Amino acid sequence: MAKANPADATKMPAVGIIVSKSSPTSCLVQYVGEVVNVYSALTNKKPLFVGLGGQLTDVPPVPSLGGYAFVQTMGMTTSSNRLILVPSFFMTKRVG
Repeated sequence: MAKANPADATKMPAVGIIVSKSSPTSCLVQYVGEVVNVYSALTNKKPLFVGLGGQLTDVPPVPSLGGYAFVQTMGMTTSSNRLILVPSFFMTKRVG
C-alpha cells in the first residue's frame, strides 16, 4: 500500500486509514466504521477529506497554481476524538 496523495492520480483513491502502527513496516488499516481515540481535536460534525500530505483534514485540498488535486470524502466527525469512516470513491478534480 502507498500513502494517498490528492495531487497524484496514481495514489488515489484512498481506501482506508492507519489506526495503529506496530513497527515501521507493519500497521493496521481500517476501511470502514467508527474510529475512536486515533485522532484528537476534531471539529464535531465536519466532513473529512484526504489532505495533500495524505492525512485526514476537514478542509478539501487546494491545488497549487497550474496543478490539480482530487477531492475525496473519507467520512464525518462525530466528536472531538471520534469519526465515522465511510470512504467515497467518487472524487472531484480541482484545478489550480
